[in-house]
Amino acid sequence: IRRQRQMCIRDRNTKDAKGRQFRVKLVKMDGVPSEEVLAARIGSAVVMIAGSSKALVNGEKKDIDGGAPFVEDGRAYAPVRFLAESLGGRVEWDQDTQTASVTYAGTTIVMQEGAFEMLVNDQPVHIDAAVQMRGGRVMAPVRAFAEQLGKQVYWNSKGLLVIGNNERLFNAATESSIIDDLIQQVYQ
Repeated sequence: IRRQRQMCIRDRNTKDAKGRQFRVKLVKMDGVPSEEVLAARIGSAVVMIAGSSKALVNGEKKDIDGGAPFVEDGRAYAPVRFLAESLGGRVEWDQDTQTASVTYAGTTIVMQEGAFEMLVNDQPVHIDAAVQMRGGRVMAPVRAFAEQLGKQVYWNSKGLLVIGNNERLFNAATESSIIDDLIQQVYQ
């Protein structure tokens, strides 16, 4: 027998650290407030929305340098430098070869515009969408890039992208209100 998650929703007024008042919608799932659920799942994640130049990085709001993530032919793309550095990696650009090299936790990824492969620790890895340049920035297919860094990726039809360590980030069927809260946090 499947156990149904119980949710309760309530609104409250609260103040941020600077004393500014704002309204918060609290959603509880099995008695746990949604902000606690979100904090546990995205505490060390990068959260972006296709078309938005705002992101959450480790729970903090950031501007995305290098252009907003976008979706093309069913693939989500994001700026390599922003994503890699937000996860704690280092990025180098070689103007002569037009390649970006990302180093993260002992893994090195080299990518070039138009290529359908990345070199991961000097081994070619085929990807099903080419690396692109937009506005002078390297844009990589998020899932292919993040998974080579050992990260998990959650993507939904609203354009929400969550890149982090948690294997099961969200269940779209049962946690739509939590997902909507997360999207609102990025846009606020």
